[in-house]
Amino acid sequence: MSAALSWRFIVVIAALYVIVWLAGYFSHLIVPMAIALLLAALMAPGVDRLVKWGVPRWVAAVIVMVGTVMISV
Repeated sequence: MSAALSWRFIVVIAALYVIVWLAGYFSHLIVPMAIALLLAALMAPGVDRLVKWGVPRWVAAVIVMVGTVMISV
């Protein structure tokens, strides 16, 4: 029983090592994607509110993106 537990532990540690190594290897792709997902999640409520007020979704998205850039600059 303890041998099976030991093998599972070794496999889990090896899998975690591979995942961390892959994240480091693909960090130039992962970081921008993570930032884009975060920004999309932060801007979605503003777009939804504008759509609720009758603004077309693409116009609402442009307004929120331009407003975010204007605030951040």
